[in-house]
Amino acid sequence: MLKKKILNEKSKIKKPSAVEEVFSELKNKGLIDKNRTLIKCPISLNFQGLWLSINYNPVFENIKKEYARFVLLHEEGHIKRCSRTYLIIWIIIALVAFVFLLIYFLLNARPDIVNLSELINLLLLFLFLLLIIVLFLLKIFCPFMREDEFDADLWAATKLYSEYGVNEPHVLMKEALEEIRKLASSPPFHSFLQKIPFLRNLINFLRNLIKYHPPDEERIQYVKTYFDKRPKQAKKSR
Repeated sequence: MLKKKILNEKSKIKKPSAVEEVFSELKNKGLIDKNRTLIKCPISLNFQGLWLSINYNPVFENIKKEYARFVLLHEEGHIKRCSRTYLIIWIIIALVAFVFLLIYFLLNARPDIVNLSELINLLLLFLFLLLIIVLFLLKIFCPFMREDEFDADLWAATKLYSEYGVNEPHVLMKEALEEIRKLASSPPFHSFLQKIPFLRNLINFLRNLIKYHPPDEERIQYVKTYFDKRPKQAKKSR
């Protein structure tokens, strides 16, 4: 009876997902910062490295460990290399906050200067101008954001080469990206986007307009070109 109870208790203990296991493995190897946390985020559209954490959508939690290593190292590469993309995002956030604070202090200083209809028109004008400015900044910084992707890919591939003996990381990278794209179009993931069509359409519009993310083929070729010049090595134990 006691043995059965112990077995029941053990069965209740949740086994870590593949992504969680790989995250711990990479931290133990010192490839991911020891203070970094892994957060399962249902509203995340992919994997995102966000300074103190790496967020990911639960639909990706049981991808192959080889793929998880590349993706997590890619995000860590963004963080460790102080990605310029993050600086750009902070500039945009600061700009948005400045505009809203300006409106707030303006209305508090002179609440009598506008009536309700004028206020609505003023806010819409500010929002429109803000959107134009943000899109303009993203378009200007787009080349730097694309370079950040290539740099993060190469950082991850270099770690796979040196720490795991992966001689052709571009092959593993290709398989990982294909799996990510496949899961991102699966019903569990797609249903979230379907519930918020405005968000889905806005994201697709911005991606097509700005094109800050290089095509997968370009990213894979970039890594392949680099490693074609490197000597082959024996595969290392994990």
